[in-house]
Amino acid sequence: MLLIGLLTLEVWHVSHNLACHLALSKKEVEFNIPVEYGRLVGSWEWGGSFAEIGRQFGIPKETVRDAINRYIKTNSPLPSMKKGAQKKISIEQETHLRLTIHRNPVNNYTDNWKAAVTSVLEVSLATYRKCIKEMGFQQCKSTDVPLLTDVQKKKRLLWCKDKVNWSSEQWESVIWSDESMFRLGRGAAGVTVIRKPGEGLQERYRVGTLKFGNGSLMMWNCFHAKSLGPLVLLRGIIDQDKYITMLSNYAIPWIKSQCYIYNRDFIYQEDGAPVGKNRLKNSAAMK
Repeated sequence: MLLIGLLTLEVWHVSHNLACHLALSKKEVEFNIPVEYGRLVGSWEWGGSFAEIGRQFGIPKETVRDAINRYIKTNSPLPSMKKGAQKKISIEQETHLRLTIHRNPVNNYTDNWKAAVTSVLEVSLATYRKCIKEMGFQQCKSTDVPLLTDVQKKKRLLWCKDKVNWSSEQWESVIWSDESMFRLGRGAAGVTVIRKPGEGLQERYRVGTLKFGNGSLMMWNCFHAKSLGPLVLLRGIIDQDKYITMLSNYAIPWIKSQCYIYNRDFIYQEDGAPVGKNRLKNSAAMK
């Protein structure tokens, strides 16, 4: 009898792992090792009562009873593992989906689904959406960034490094200016991409923006920490003369008023647009 018990114990120990114990009840949480279950059954086969075995192992007698009942019915005292619903796709198919999305991130769900469905992967659109959601992907609006050259990127980085230790008071003395293009008609809402949270600024998920384009309105504005400047509609092609006229009619009067109101000097930070680079060279025209 002892030899049979030991052989049975070895079979339990090899054929079950800790994953089996996901289905344990609260009273069984501390008693979840296959070896302990084997000892429990051995004690019962040697004539021990549920109460005696419970005291021996430090567990409720109900736990002993449940384990012995499972042993009688299934030839194993271990709780069965909850299997749950099986995944629709395998790990290899998940890799295939991930590669398809990375190759075509600007496609929508339907386009990526059509590209992913092959003889290796045959799932419905609804299943595809559910799978990529479980993988951590979601459909988001693309991040619009200016199309910058390497030289422009280097200049911006140097500008940031030069001012990295500025105080709050110094930043409050800066008047920022910029123009924005508002696209009209189809595509005005932007492009959507499929990506994971936190990946919005990666190169593959960004869409470059241009200063000007057909079917659009160009607006200009400036502001500082405590006030907003005038909102100006820029009509037509904005050349150097129009830019200087806009500064003379809107920006400079507003900046002067802010200097008077807050009794301080301000630094006017231009946006770096080509039409504004020669502003100082044409100061006579502004006067």
